[in-house]
Amino acid sequence: MSQKGSTLLSMLLVILIISIVLFFMLQKESGVSSDDNQDIDIAQKIAMESYISTYIHAIELKVSERVLYQGVSLIGKYSVLELDDSLDVSIYVNKPSEGVLCIDDGGIVTQGSFKIDKYIVHYENSKAIVMDLDEVEDIMCSE
Repeated sequence: MSQKGSTLLSMLLVILIISIVLFFMLQKESGVSSDDNQDIDIAQKIAMESYISTYIHAIELKVSERVLYQGVSLIGKYSVLELDDSLDVSIYVNKPSEGVLCIDDGGIVTQGSFKIDKYIVHYENSKAIVMDLDEVEDIMCSE
């Protein structure tokens, strides 16, 4: 694996560990009050945002590998299921169960909308944000 790939994986692992630690730090043992529930919900949202960021970085890495080794680029709008089948994305966190994303000609995910557990997470400009929605948004990719 190249040095860039191993550096990216190391960074993703650090993000994952931080989100897991934060999640468990905010979760209390029995007797959870409403304030505690709110803290837990906030921690879960942060974890979901981190999971999507990790997933996006894994997609970008797989797209780069495909371009480098096979000379095949992926540009346009894809569903999560399409990419999971074609790229074999493996990560150590929860993957989205559904969603769509846009990949530009540089192999970068420019935007996306994902469902992961009970949350809808919107990704744009390298930032993942949990949205107060019931279903995945339909996004438009710029040509």
